[in-house]
Amino acid sequence: VISGPQGTLFGRNAVGGAISVYTKTPGNEIEAEAKATYGNYNLMEGSGYVSGPLSDKLSVGVYANYRRRETFQTITGAALYDHETKGGVRGKFVFKPSDTVKFTGSAEYYSIHSTEAGALRNIQPDATAYFFGATQEIGKYIYSANENQGSKISTQGYVLRTDIDLSFADLVSISAYRKLKVFTVNDLDATNVALLSDYANTYSNQLSQEIQLLSRPGS
Repeated sequence: VISGPQGTLFGRNAVGGAISVYTKTPGNEIEAEAKATYGNYNLMEGSGYVSGPLSDKLSVGVYANYRRRETFQTITGAALYDHETKGGVRGKFVFKPSDTVKFTGSAEYYSIHSTEAGALRNIQPDATAYFFGATQEIGKYIYSANENQGSKISTQGYVLRTDIDLSFADLVSISAYRKLKVFTVNDLDATNVALLSDYANTYSNQLSQEIQLLSRPGS
């Protein structure tokens, strides 16, 4: 976490600071880990990874997680799901063909299906909705809907970083591509009558190429 303007290295939108996330990189030793959790609302969660060298020049790693939990809300209307599901997987490699060149690449996929994320809950009687015949219960963690409320989000990303030792400096190339898909259905009047609803499909594709020439201390 870096505070203060970071536009020089992290882009024009990093005026107040930047949060950099560094994913685990496979090394020259074999590593593995697995975790499992069970909780209320039938929460089932698991994660794990395995990584290590395939040769003296190539190391690879696979990382994955999964989570499923039944909703804690009382649904008196329609919903896409009665549970929330999240999951993702990432593959990463480091290839060093020589002492001066190194390639680091990764590919990842993540998705989430949920009703809770897009649910609109009524907290007071809606006069307009009742005029059209709404009959929903208002209370804690309760929502009504005549539409199948919910959201489906998936994203995938690919990154290739090339490091070249030029002796007097380091040349770094970072190529990246990311794709995002978001589908949401919201019952905006938050009642069990067909009054006001919203459907949204969002697609995003981002391609970037960065080249850095990094001088060394004393050069």
